[in-house]
Amino acid sequence: MAESNISAEFVLSQRGKRLLHYDKYLFNLNKRRKYGDSYKLLWQCERRHDTACAVYVTTDDNGVVIKQPTVSHNHAISVGRAEALVVRSNILTEAERRPEAAPAALLVGKGATVCFLLR
Repeated sequence: MAESNISAEFVLSQRGKRLLHYDKYLFNLNKRRKYGDSYKLLWQCERRHDTACAVYVTTDDNGVVIKQPTVSHNHAISVGRAEALVVRSNILTEAERRPEAAPAALLVGKGATVCFLLR
């Protein structure tokens, strides 16, 4: 398969591990291999254990996808989980950037997604 320059997004899991958010699915880091001066990261679908999903994605350290999946996922998208982790990661990043800010101030401008998640 031809290589692409599609960028993916990194989010943090609730335990602080880095996850890859790509094409509406979440991936866990499986392997990290050094190639010259850089690394290639092999990510596998986070649902691999409960659904036997065999989808893998390869990226560089910056999240640029260098090998897209060659098979399709065998399960539905976990839209709520991925969106929740993205919003949570953004709030944590903002909290680190502005430690003096009140919690309510961090939520301003985050939209209805945050309000939905807090219910």
